[in-house]
Amino acid sequence: MNRRRCLKVLGYGLFVTAMAVFCVCFSDRGEKEDDSLRIASFQVLQQGEEISAVCFDKERVWVGGNDGIRLYDPVTRKVVQTVDGVEMIYSAGMRQTPDGSMWIGHEDGLTRIDEFGSRSEYRAPDIPKGRVNTVEWDQEAVWIGTYSGAAKLEPGKNGWEVTEIRNRATGLVSDSVNVIRSVGDTLWFASYLDTKNGGITVVSDRGSQTITVEDGLVHPYVTSLLPLADGRMLAGCGYMNTGGLAVIAGEDGVYQVTETYGKEDGLPGEKIRFLYQDAFGYLWITTEYDGIVIFNPKTSKSLYFTEEHGLSDNEIKCMTETEEAYWLGGKYGLTVIPKEEIQMRMGL
Repeated sequence: MNRRRCLKVLGYGLFVTAMAVFCVCFSDRGEKEDDSLRIASFQVLQQGEEISAVCFDKERVWVGGNDGIRLYDPVTRKVVQTVDGVEMIYSAGMRQTPDGSMWIGHEDGLTRIDEFGSRSEYRAPDIPKGRVNTVEWDQEAVWIGTYSGAAKLEPGKNGWEVTEIRNRATGLVSDSVNVIRSVGDTLWFASYLDTKNGGITVVSDRGSQTITVEDGLVHPYVTSLLPLADGRMLAGCGYMNTGGLAVIAGEDGVYQVTETYGKEDGLPGEKIRFLYQDAFGYLWITTEYDGIVIFNPKTSKSLYFTEEHGLSDNEIKCMTETEEAYWLGGKYGLTVIPKEEIQMRMGL
């Protein structure tokens, strides 16, 4: 029998305010996997292709890969449309705004496709140069991040216009902006590939604050941010075989790292690749090389999946969900997992 390990993490709960402690337990990967672990309902599409961003627009699943963007019917899982001429590599972002526009961050800048299919392009020097890594909506404006800074875009008389640029000179901890998250009136900017100045900048009407390794962050490279219902923020960090998970809590606009977790505490791998909370409240933690963990805070039940179980590969970089399934973008393909499969395995 495989050795069991347990990761203690502060419970978050979808609507829980109490600070409870729970354990995520899963099998160690020390023993050889075999074909009996494969799950028949897992379907891999675009085998061998790198998937960098996914987004569900309530009708179709947008999948961004090295060769452009494909739109899938969520039920038949067939490609119904393609978007050519957009190079999506690594951690490029994708986000839909309430006006029906899809915003796509990529190697050449930012592309907006409106509800009628018309395209608008934004490139340096109008936006910071470099690949657009992340796209966020703050309920009023679009924010994008590159390795040279962040930009805010708002609707104006001549369409969407860049109205603000942020970088290290204007208060960010780093010019590199890999992830942006909006929570209420607060914006979180996280960097990557900046060892010297890397970390997180939290900006609100109350001011700004930086959180770095000196403040307890587990690694200066931040790959993902996940806001929790109780006000805390999870930060996935790392590079190759280093990193971990940080829990950040704040009061009156002052934030601090309250807990950190690594492989020695039970995470399946050192570097956290992506964090996601689904419609059921399950927490998904993906890693660079070691698969994914799914945790149900209501029952403390957890699931652990790798390529041997049917994932396209062990590095899941992004995900979204439809009514019927989860769509996971990986380094080497797109994995579709029926929700009923996860519910059954969770014992629900």
